[in-house]
Amino acid sequence: MAIFGRKNNKDNDKDKENQAQLSAEENDLDAMIMAAIEETDEEEQQRKEDARKAHEAMLEANRAAHEREEAARKAMADLPNEGRRFYLLVEEIEGPDEEGRLVAIGNIHGECHVGDSLFVYRPNGTVLSCKLENIKAMGGENAPDSDKKQRASITLSSDLTKDNKESADKLIPRFSVVSGVERRNGKPAGTPVDNPALVGATLEYKEFQGQRDYMSVLISHMSAASYLVPVNPEAGGTTEDGKRKIGFMLLKTNKSEANGASGAAVPLFTDPVAMSQWKDLYADGKKPSVIVATLADITKVTSKAAPDLMINAFGPVPVHLPRKLADSINEARAKAARNVLMQKQTIKKKEAARIMVNEPVEGPETDAVRKALKECAAGIPSVNSLGLLGKLQDGKRSFLVIVDCPKDGAPEIFKRLFAAAKPHLTATKSVDFSLYSETIFADDYFEKHSLDYVRIGNL
Repeated sequence: MAIFGRKNNKDNDKDKENQAQLSAEENDLDAMIMAAIEETDEEEQQRKEDARKAHEAMLEANRAAHEREEAARKAMADLPNEGRRFYLLVEEIEGPDEEGRLVAIGNIHGECHVGDSLFVYRPNGTVLSCKLENIKAMGGENAPDSDKKQRASITLSSDLTKDNKESADKLIPRFSVVSGVERRNGKPAGTPVDNPALVGATLEYKEFQGQRDYMSVLISHMSAASYLVPVNPEAGGTTEDGKRKIGFMLLKTNKSEANGASGAAVPLFTDPVAMSQWKDLYADGKKPSVIVATLADITKVTSKAAPDLMINAFGPVPVHLPRKLADSINEARAKAARNVLMQKQTIKKKEAARIMVNEPVEGPETDAVRKALKECAAGIPSVNSLGLLGKLQDGKRSFLVIVDCPKDGAPEIFKRLFAAAKPHLTATKSVDFSLYSETIFADDYFEKHSLDYVRIGNL
């Protein structure tokens, strides 16, 4: 019995140990379960927090998008034709009829309505304002008001084409662009940029890129356009004198260097609509940093080894400009500008050769005009002096008033002086004005003749 009893005690002790170990394991398990629950709760809280932030970000993005849409809607309401964007590259032109109406034939891109006010952007850079009288599909039936590309003829009317004896192709030459969008160059700063002539021409790029006349028009529009250029203000760094450099954003291109391309391009956009197609530019609702620049501006601030240029990279029609071509376009435009300046200078010299100036013909008219000018000048503090001369050009006599005053205020001063002299004109029909500082013969003339008015204190 004693042996049995001792064995039983040992078994009891072992049972107690097993029970204690089991209890400890159960406690450990409980702790693990509680820790897992707590961890799950934390994860759930984090997921909820992440979901809340994502929801708030979505609401903020929707709010920002709504604000942009509302701002765009309000802006569109002030634009011609309620902001409808319509383009047609003129391939053929007919007319004008007895009422001066012209019929332009080409592909319609975008939406237009009969009665819309349109602009005809001619290859020489001039603009003809007109009204849309009719739209017809090439099949003969009326074309619906649609935003899809359609082959059609449109009838245009303009006061400038009435009683005009010129032929249709002189009034609206081939490759003119008809659009409901008004051209804007971003000046003064903060105003919009829109290049309807360039956009309209690029829309038919695939069709006509092999034709010299078309390419000449397209390049002219490229050269004259002002572009929206996204930049990275932080990437440009600074120059040695502390001025901030422009950090241009770049896009990869599939053009090879063997074709004169650099493999990267600076993106240029003709208008906000084209720029909005670059979705990554507006990621997370951010507003991109943008400058307004011309081709000449871009090539001027970058080296000739710089990347190519890409116009409207994301549509409607991307146009890749290798750097060498961009430089050639700018050089040609600069040369043309120099030629125009030389022509103007030549014309001015020829005109100057036909002009004679001398003392005015004395008489009651001259005395009255001189007196009126002196009295008026005395009431304008910025007029330092003036002199009255006689002018003979192509056999016609007039007065010439040379005024010493600031250039900035000269136009308004000339208006006031003319208003004072006008009631006293009888035999002489006109009065011309010139700044003393811009009149090459002023010093020589007034060394021999007295000024008619000198402000006291300037004697």
